[in-house]
Amino acid sequence: MSVLDMSKIINLLNKNLSSSDDQSVFSANLFDLAPEVILFIDKKGRVIRANKRVEEWLGYSSYALNGTHISALPFIYAEDREEIKSNFKKRISGESVSPYEIRLKNKKGMINIGRVSGSPVKDEHGNNIGAIIMVSNATEIKKVSDDEKMLNNDLRLLAETASGLVELPHSSDIYQYIGERLHLLMGKNQVSIQKYNSEKNANQTCYYFGASKGEEKMLKSLKKWPIGEEYILQDDAKKTLLKRKIVELKDKAYDLFQGKISRPVARALELFGGIDRIYVMGFAWEGELFGSANAIIRKGSKFREESVNAFLQQASVAIQKRRADDALQKAHDELEIKVEERTADLKQSNQDLEKFKLAVKDASDHIIITDPKGHIIFANAAAERITGYSYAQMQGKTPALWGKQMGDDFYKKFWNTINSKKPFLGEIRNKRSGDVEYWAEIHVSPVLDSDNNIQFFVGIERDITKAKEVDQAKTEFVSLASHQLRTPLSAINWYTEMLLAGDAGDITTDQESYLKEIYNGSQRMVDLVNALLNVSRLELGTFIVEPTEGSLQEIADDVLKELENQTIAKKQQIVKDYDTGIPKIMIDTKLTRIVFQNLLSNAVKYTPEEGKVTVSIITNPDNHKEVLIKVKDTGYGIPKYQQDKIFSKLFRADNIKKMETEGTGLGVYIIKQIIDNAGGKIWFESEENKGSTFYVTIPLSGMVKKAGSRELS
Repeated sequence: MSVLDMSKIINLLNKNLSSSDDQSVFSANLFDLAPEVILFIDKKGRVIRANKRVEEWLGYSSYALNGTHISALPFIYAEDREEIKSNFKKRISGESVSPYEIRLKNKKGMINIGRVSGSPVKDEHGNNIGAIIMVSNATEIKKVSDDEKMLNNDLRLLAETASGLVELPHSSDIYQYIGERLHLLMGKNQVSIQKYNSEKNANQTCYYFGASKGEEKMLKSLKKWPIGEEYILQDDAKKTLLKRKIVELKDKAYDLFQGKISRPVARALELFGGIDRIYVMGFAWEGELFGSANAIIRKGSKFREESVNAFLQQASVAIQKRRADDALQKAHDELEIKVEERTADLKQSNQDLEKFKLAVKDASDHIIITDPKGHIIFANAAAERITGYSYAQMQGKTPALWGKQMGDDFYKKFWNTINSKKPFLGEIRNKRSGDVEYWAEIHVSPVLDSDNNIQFFVGIERDITKAKEVDQAKTEFVSLASHQLRTPLSAINWYTEMLLAGDAGDITTDQESYLKEIYNGSQRMVDLVNALLNVSRLELGTFIVEPTEGSLQEIADDVLKELENQTIAKKQQIVKDYDTGIPKIMIDTKLTRIVFQNLLSNAVKYTPEEGKVTVSIITNPDNHKEVLIKVKDTGYGIPKYQQDKIFSKLFRADNIKKMETEGTGLGVYIIKQIIDNAGGKIWFESEENKGSTFYVTIPLSGMVKKAGSRELS
């Protein structure tokens, strides 16, 4: 006892049992001050006195208990009455009884834990004539102890689970292991595990833990045994699972079966299984659902929601990693199969595979592999070196970590291309860790499974910053050199024209012939210098775009008139198809003239005699906010194997070089640069020896004004 001296109470009791004057003993009321319930029990096990603590704690009158047998006390939990009766008999017989715990129920029905201790009471001859029983409140202590025990058990289980997930063999089903561990974490209550199928937007139950044979038999009789069952996820249900937190179902079994069973049947299931609560929870990562779990909690069972939420995080990360590993393993396996199919020597194929792994790992180009949503699941050393981010920093993130430096149109085109299962090739501006910008050439290819679905993307980047700097320096040099060449060329042309005109005196026929050769050669040099200047201004971004109201049809007619001598000489047929409904639009007439000059002069030049050139200016049938310019010829065409180079600088097709020796190979390149800057598009169709068709679109809203320091010539 903590307040009263035990020996005093025993002496008081001894006197009481040998005296008829009860009040003389208890008038002091000393034992009523004790924090424990104290019961004086006679030899037959009946209460002869109880202190007031029994009323304060348990709500029963101390006087009303007098005469009640110890095994019939109303506040003792029914299942524990035999234990207190047995221990009382042991005390009376002189046996030692250690303190023990029983359950107590107060008058309001609240369950408490009582710690029971006691001592026999002897008469003056040393005979046992009764016992004093003390019951202390151990509820809070027990509750704290149980909570600590549960927390420690959860921490141990979570640690074991983390270790188990790392060591789990790849051949083992990670969902089964997760289900087994969740079953333990939730007090061995019933737990079912579902795998999510993103294509069907459906969950399918694959494992069920904790059901008794009777429950399994009942569910099977109702044809509700969940293994193999597949159900479509509603939007609200999916959003709930994506939160990756444990959520209680309000209508328990009825909600669990999504209303597919009646409420009476659902209630019967709950009563039969002693079901108190039902929870659902999801395994997810960054908006991607992997699966879910359902937990059926019996009455009296306890678990910590914080531990379950921590487990869900742990399991979700593990599933994401397993999926990434599976993608890499799939790529690895597919590569092995391809190597094995292409060689009869198995040893050689394994060597080739090792070489490939080393090549990817140690390649100088930045190589990454992502899932279909762009989350990185592999990056080589070059990717770390070029971006400045470690693989640990990249994993699970998207390339936006070092990207997001281009306009929205670029990324829209990028995703549209690769999601349509086509490779994407282009140049991109990125930013390394530390905010250092760099340029890269990128090539992204989708990898498809046997069902033609995208499994992941392989991206290769090559840092071209220095190459672009060299190219810029070269462009600046060409610009400078071209400017320097213009003056002497102009002088050559001017003096040649003077000599041919006889301003310096009469010339002979041979002299005239020589001077014409000089003039024509000089004129070709002037054309080349002008083209090079245009290219450098386009690439340096120094050219001016000054839109004014103009007519595309009038510009096309002016250019055709300039080419009239050539078309007549070659007896070519010129066909014009103009949409009269197209109004004048805001265009830079000089730039637009350059576009038409290059398109039409190429069509005339590379179409043989008696060929046909058609010029169309119409509203784009695929986009009524654009004008479509189409120049079609029946000329030599472009070889298929060279069509991907048509917009490159200084490119001339092999078949053209044999027929037309003159040409800079810059015209189409210049057109593309102008059209790209004007907000339009250019593409072509061609077949060798049958002709080519070039398409150009310009927005009806017109070209965008651009400030600069130079005009194109």
